[in-house]
Amino acid sequence: AEYMGLPTEYNLPTSIYIYIINVIVIYTCYNTSNMSDDIVEISGGDAGASKTFPMQCSAIRKNGHVLLKGRPCKVVEMSTSKTGKHGHAKVHLVGIDIFTGKKYEDICPSTHNMDIPNVQRLDYQ
Repeated sequence: AEYMGLPTEYNLPTSIYIYIINVIVIYTCYNTSNMSDDIVEISGGDAGASKTFPMQCSAIRKNGHVLLKGRPCKVVEMSTSKTGKHGHAKVHLVGIDIFTGKKYEDICPSTHNMDIPNVQRLDYQ
């Protein structure tokens, strides 16, 4: 038996299969090594949960996750600069892509929102 192409012999809950399918879809969508005109078809399997949610830049913490340049990254370095005479404090974020290991950097005002990916880590034995 299969659930959307995945074997079901392990009798895992449907939510686990939905999670695995979402990870495969996210990886496929973010895979930039093949820049051809491939069409990615996403059909069902969604539990209705959002893939990202907004969070204020100043609330993001080291070892958390954030979308940098459209890529899901783990924050490895973060620093905040002081405000200027009429400016805003700036947050400098450095993150490592959770799929490719590439380093990405971004600077944004501390009061602005950034997208945070919903990341769940499951370890199987």
